[in-house]
Parts: sequence; C-alpha cells; structure tokens
Amino acid sequence: MGTAYRLAILDATGKTLDRFALETTDEATALADAMALAEGRPMELWRGDTLVARTTAQALPGKSVFARWRKP
Repeated sequence: MGTAYRLAILDATGKTLDRFALETTDEATALADAMALAEGRPMELWRGDTLVARTTAQALPGKSVFARWRKP
C-alpha cells in the first residue's frame, strides 16, 4: 500500500481549479504523476498537512499526456 497525496491544480491567481487523490510508493513518483496531471499548469502537491511541492505554470513541449483519451 502506498502513501496518499492530494494534488490541487491552480489557476494564475492560485485558486483551485481541480483536485486529484494520488497514492504512490514514493514522493518522486507522486511528484512525477502530479506534474503529468497538471500539464504545465500551476499546482500544489500535499501529503497530509505537508506541502510537498508547488509549481508555477510551465510550457510543455509536445502533446498533452491525455491526448489519447480525447476524441480526434
């Protein structure tokens, strides 16, 4: 069983746009998963009451990681 993390996708003002629950075996995997879900948008990753990471908007090259689920 892994460790529970919470991901908050933020807008430019820091307001929460979306939330995700993640469970992974280590912090590095949680951060990688969170960054993939955020798709370059600002985000915060939490483990309980502890802020693990906060990022600002980032330009990502290539297609979205969710492109395979979108209709053509």
